Amino acid sequence: MVKLFILPALLLAIFSVHSATITVSTDRNPVSLGEAFKLIFKVQGSQHDEPDFTPLNENLRLLGTSQSSAVSINNGKTSRAITYILTVSPLQQGELVIPAISFGSDTSEPVTVKVQPADDRPQPGDSGQSRQTDNEQLFLIIKPDVAEPYVQQQVILKVKIYSQTRWTKADLTRIKFKGTAAISRQIGKEKTYKAQHQGKKYTVTELRFALFPQASGDLTILPFRLTTRIAAAALRAQPAHTTRTTHSKPVKLTVKPIPASFTGKHWVIARDIQLQEAWSSELAELQAGEPVTRTLAMIGDGVGVGQLPGIELEDRPGIKTYPDQPTNQEQAGQQGLLSTRTQKFALIPSDSGIHELPAIEIPWWNSTTDKMETAVVPAVNLNVADVSATAAAPPQMHNPTGTDKPDTAQTPPAHKAPESWYRPDNASRWLLLSSLALSLLWLITLNAWWQARKAPPKESPHNPPPDAPENPAKARRNLCEACKTNHPEDIHIALLNWARAIWPEHPPRSLEALAQRLAPPLSDEIQSLSRHLYSGHPTDWDSRIIDQQAAQFTAAANSRPQATSASLEPLYR
Repeated sequence: MVKLFILPALLLAIFSVHSATITVSTDRNPVSLGEAFKLIFKVQGSQHDEPDFTPLNENLRLLGTSQSSAVSINNGKTSRAITYILTVSPLQQGELVIPAISFGSDTSEPVTVKVQPADDRPQPGDSGQSRQTDNEQLFLIIKPDVAEPYVQQQVILKVKIYSQTRWTKADLTRIKFKGTAAISRQIGKEKTYKAQHQGKKYTVTELRFALFPQASGDLTILPFRLTTRIAAAALRAQPAHTTRTTHSKPVKLTVKPIPASFTGKHWVIARDIQLQEAWSSELAELQAGEPVTRTLAMIGDGVGVGQLPGIELEDRPGIKTYPDQPTNQEQAGQQGLLSTRTQKFALIPSDSGIHELPAIEIPWWNSTTDKMETAVVPAVNLNVADVSATAAAPPQMHNPTGTDKPDTAQTPPAHKAPESWYRPDNASRWLLLSSLALSLLWLITLNAWWQARKAPPKESPHNPPPDAPENPAKARRNLCEACKTNHPEDIHIALLNWARAIWPEHPPRSLEALAQRLAPPLSDEIQSLSRHLYSGHPTDWDSRIIDQQAAQFTAAANSRPQATSASLEPLYR
């Protein structure tokens, strides 16, 4: 009877070991009607049979297929992966479901691709896309994913170059705006693919930009100009190349202000905001006087790192909190920016018992659902033990009398009066005194470490000496001259001198600290300048934005003499 159960189990185990894992992905999503995109099937493990792609013919036009395989060895085990790349074009717009594909006994999971309307000529009143129609062999189409964004909301702008000719060199002008202020950066790498447009076949080169409008009102994206060198006919009487110029039409966005229903302290709009935490020790095994590190990470999808708010933790009764400098990371992909701000806090409990830390809540606005949400780290309890209670108890002495009565001279009872606790023959006295001495030395070391952290940095080319604060207007002029040179070292020093003039009592001593006191776009450019100076890799930054925004901030500071310099508000809430 047992054998009857063992045989199916063995067969099931063998089948599960040799089954394949199939993943499905696309190189772009969403796509436009008539565009060609790649559908990628990756098979890992033993493939039982060739795939049957017939179900794709219902909603897709198959343009080409390719196949590749790879073998890897990990810990002595050999695995094989086969990748099928299909170039397809959608036949209808809307939510297109890629059906399950059979690979013998294995089957892929269905996936959904969003198919947008074709990039044809804009209809009357449609400002969401733009193209130049006087040249059907080479033209531009500009299309934002949001026509009416909120202030500081990420807008993905797609710039598509349609061409029926081959060029040897192309020059596309930088993105420029008119109206309200905005910042932008190119995201991802340019892509080239085939697509149909109004019944004709084109080669499309696509670039993407992330835009962040900084104030409400009308924002116009000025026309892009594309200049190309195109190979001419192979005739001796004609030049080897012909220069051709085309441009797009302007695109208008209507930027909405912060909604009245948002009640958070700092305005943050994104596709998603997550809060995560980690601890250096188990929360049920803490001891009084010993530090524990709490790491908090804020992850934002569709938001720049300069827009993420800081995390502040206050002291709790019986617990001192010491924050560390946050670390920021920003990644740019085809779908926009993904930013992470990580900050560590050293917590030192001074009292034993259970200490409750309240929940951390960060309100934010969901750009997808158009509603306010709250990222939360739940409340936690710290179980702190008394350091004296964890000390090793003195060993029990052998009773030489042979009776069961304990030797009270060697082991005093726990309820005995305090004066008996100080008897010289009590071993726990020395153990407790040693613990207290070690705790005192540890606190002295911690205080010295904390004072060293607060001490001003040593003089270096990147940390200029703290001279006497200049007049804000004079510091602003010096910063303007430094920005004209476009030299990062000079701008760095001028920025810190300007900051000392604005905040003479508590000046920031680094570019990161200065950026924390400001708002985008000035804070973003200062952080980009800091990464350019310290990361070892060239980073794009714009001295003109630094110059313009610093001038506005100085003017705002001078117009409010009744407020202290430490209470200046950012330009954009």
